[in-house]
Amino acid sequence: MKPLAHDSGDGGESSSGASVYPLMISVVQDGISRVEKYRFTKHHILSTSKSLISTVALAASALAGCGSSTGTAPTIHQAPAQKQVDQPVQHVFVILKENHTYDNFFLSYLDPNEPSPPAQGLASNGRMITITEPSKDDWSPGDNSFEVAHVDFDGGIMDGFDQDAHQPDPTGLDRFLHADGSDGAYVSYGVTPEAGRRRVGY
Repeated sequence: MKPLAHDSGDGGESSSGASVYPLMISVVQDGISRVEKYRFTKHHILSTSKSLISTVALAASALAGCGSSTGTAPTIHQAPAQKQVDQPVQHVFVILKENHTYDNFFLSYLDPNEPSPPAQGLASNGRMITITEPSKDDWSPGDNSFEVAHVDFDGGIMDGFDQDAHQPDPTGLDRFLHADGSDGAYVSYGVTPEAGRRRVGY
């Protein structure tokens, strides 16, 4: 398999104007591992796909016995039983972006243990703040440094999210250490089922 170019770039176009796709291959030789970076055009990928599949299949066959002392591949009976599609859900993984909580995305998502999701959040001095829908997709709730987080936490009371770090910058310029709106931490993209379907897609 001949690459278009051996390169450290991330793609782009070839000299002929064709789109170029990056490919990284992990190579182990004499016990030393290294990563080779190549660039391919779409035409090159299509024309070499059969040989690439054959190469991968041969490599897999050669490595099949590497995990056992006898040099033979494990029998199918050693593999775990396959889950059937009519079985109950076994696991659910929820992946959240950095600095987001479950409620920030799924506040009103149907939950039999909490049929009425909270509409307000606790703030300092017992103040209750209404949770609202953020006006932008990249809403900034303000600073989340170590010191700020400990004030937010407040020994487990969780009532410090209305501190200055979660309020707008008086100059209107700083979105990193300040929020995009008043009490900027009290927002949810799923504040209602309609908002959740529109903003999060459930």
